[in-house]
Amino acid sequence: MVPSSFAALVSSPLVVPGVPGAPELLVILLVGIVVFGLPLLIVAGAVVYFRRDETIEELEERIADLESERAGRESAETGDSENS
Repeated sequence: MVPSSFAALVSSPLVVPGVPGAPELLVILLVGIVVFGLPLLIVAGAVVYFRRDETIEELEERIADLESERAGRESAETGDSENS
């Protein structure tokens, strides 16, 4: 004999035996995020960090080049104004 609560549970269209409910799906989602998302985030962060170091060095070189150009122009302008 089948209990009446089981019969009511099976006859309900929203509850299918063997299919995980909302709490189980939430746990599965969180585990998936930790297993796949966290390593991906770490790798992406490392790539951004190491690319940023190269970019800072390139910018420092560019600043040094621009400062030397500016110093050259200022010396040329002061030399021109003294000759005039």
